Amino acid sequence: MLMRALTIMLTNAAYLFVLSTLNSELAPSAYLVLPALFIIPAALYLDFLPMLAVVGVSAFLCSSTTGVRAGLTAALWLSAAFAVHGMRFRFRSGDWFSITALAEITNIILVFFYALLFPRDVGGVFEYASRVSADALLSAAVLLFAGKFCTVLPVSLANFCGIEMSIDGED
Repeated sequence: MLMRALTIMLTNAAYLFVLSTLNSELAPSAYLVLPALFIIPAALYLDFLPMLAVVGVSAFLCSSTTGVRAGLTAALWLSAAFAVHGMRFRFRSGDWFSITALAEITNIILVFFYALLFPRDVGGVFEYASRVSADALLSAAVLLFAGKFCTVLPVSLANFCGIEMSIDGED
């Protein structure tokens, strides 16, 4: 159990590094907001308490690289993880469409709450709405291609290391 949580935590750290690097390159014109990449694998493949630990630590790590309130970010991420974990048995097949749709819906909901709860340097409502919409659209496009890969990468790494990881249920 600990090895499964550690595998997902390490892949989340790698995602954070890659996402921070991409955002620093895109910084003046766009920003990728992809919290679903950090939440979905933990919510699908871990039991409840390890899922809470991994998602909570990942939320605090991600909020430390941005200028948002860490506690509120963690609360949003944990509530999303709780919702996904509650319906994880519907995604046992792991097909591209269902995993991508789950990641897109989770991401859009969290981006919506980010836009409501974390307004920063708002010059005008139209400018803020257009920037949030552009960032959400770019994030959705990236997630369309990276969602399934980032969800099954921890499972593939765990299977490569001889650790059993599946959506089958509580251990």
